[in-house]
Amino acid sequence: MLLKEIQPKINGKQSVLQFKGYNANAVIDDGEMRDMYNLSSDKYPVLSQRAPRNIIDMPVQHPRDIIVKNNVPYIIDRYEVDGEIRTFIKYSKGGTDYQKRINNIMPKTMVAHNNKICIWPDKVYLDITDNTVKHMDASVRATATIKPGSIYLVGADLSEFSVGDAIEISGCKKQPGNNTVIVIKSIEGSTITTYENSFRMPNDDVTKESYVEEEVKLARDIPDLDYVMESNNRLWGCRSEDNTIYASKLGDPLNWNYFQSLANDSYALEVGSDGEFTGCAAYPTHLIFFKEHHMHKVFGSMPSQYQLYSTECFGIRKGSDKSAVIVNGVLYYHSLTGVMAYDGGTYPVMISEAFGDYQFKSAVGGSNGKKYYISMLNESENKYNIFTYDILRRLWHKEDETKVTAFANVNNELIYIADGNIWTTTGKRPEDDIKWFAVFGPFDEFVENMKSYKKINMRLDMQPGAQLRISTQSSNGEWEPIYECETERGKTLSVPIIPNRQAKFSIKIEGVGRTDIESLTRYYRGRSDRP
Repeated sequence: MLLKEIQPKINGKQSVLQFKGYNANAVIDDGEMRDMYNLSSDKYPVLSQRAPRNIIDMPVQHPRDIIVKNNVPYIIDRYEVDGEIRTFIKYSKGGTDYQKRINNIMPKTMVAHNNKICIWPDKVYLDITDNTVKHMDASVRATATIKPGSIYLVGADLSEFSVGDAIEISGCKKQPGNNTVIVIKSIEGSTITTYENSFRMPNDDVTKESYVEEEVKLARDIPDLDYVMESNNRLWGCRSEDNTIYASKLGDPLNWNYFQSLANDSYALEVGSDGEFTGCAAYPTHLIFFKEHHMHKVFGSMPSQYQLYSTECFGIRKGSDKSAVIVNGVLYYHSLTGVMAYDGGTYPVMISEAFGDYQFKSAVGGSNGKKYYISMLNESENKYNIFTYDILRRLWHKEDETKVTAFANVNNELIYIADGNIWTTTGKRPEDDIKWFAVFGPFDEFVENMKSYKKINMRLDMQPGAQLRISTQSSNGEWEPIYECETERGKTLSVPIIPNRQAKFSIKIEGVGRTDIESLTRYYRGRSDRP
């Protein structure tokens, strides 16, 4: 008599003790989450919620941009006064709030240089020593008496010019050769003294000591720049209109036309690549000017030593110029393919493989020194998301749908502009009712002939007032709640979960309030291939 072969039952378990972060790809590692909301790696390997955020109490109405100088935030704010839209730069120093009106041109780019906060496209600056707003450029028109080493402008106010300025002269008709650039050696009243023999007399009549031009213009021009940054005591910028990189005179952001074959000269260089500039960044060892498919790198310490190297690669995506942030010697930015990291080598590398097929645009970035924050628009879902990249652990987490317009770091505290307010990412006050969720799976233990799951145990720590719901996903894609609880006091729970009888399943854990998830263990049963 033959006996029927019996395949003995097997029991197994698989535990998740490290929660690794967000991964939207088709195949993910155990411990990764296919989707999440308001979660972080702050307590890694435990899964926890993001830190509370708080609004910073500042007198702003519609903040647009922010920059930090000497740990003081300077904010571009927009007001409506008597039906007129007005734009101001606002800041607080020594317990006093300041508000200085600037032009109503939006958007704006701010860059700090020594005691100046310079603003484009307005081409004005805030002098932080006397709290005044002044024009970066300067010009005057007047009848001029010209001598070989000086020019006298009848009745002209030259108070906006300074010794050392490189100014361009135009309008000379009797001697067009005097339409040139001169450097101011001194100013006395309406007379500018320059270097000897800077001017020529009409017909080169050396016997003449002076002559008169009816209307002459003197101008200290500032270039119209698309993107601006500061590096090594200069301002640098780029302009797509003429495909040119510019640098100011050393130590002087008001002079961009100073060319005297000296170490402190201004600098300008046209690049050969096609396309618009999309951003710039001051890397510690060199400067980078981006296009969507190029990096233009400038090396050197003075104009005579500057060298340009160009690399074809994925640069900053247009509209994501504010995503460029340097953290611990690595430059992070958003490109057409995803988030990139550049450590000074030849090519940047992509670090956002976890985003799967999702595409993003209009990215804004910031950092607290430990994490890289990026807010960007999901093109397929048409909504914004904040993601954080844990630099040490190389893990991504997704927070909420906040649209951030600017980040700034104040003494390693990351602040940002959103919803018409100034926020901090590390709020000291509790943030009530933080909603969160995590989606795991679908789980598949890759066990031959596995029949079903028996249960799932979760170990978690719920803080007072926290709420929790656990759901599994049915075959039609709907989430079916299988466990709910609410606690008024902190306690640790071991939660048995009996999923539906299926070889694969997903689980969604969601809640309100503080809950730390310490482990997740799956128990399954099946049959062995061995009789």
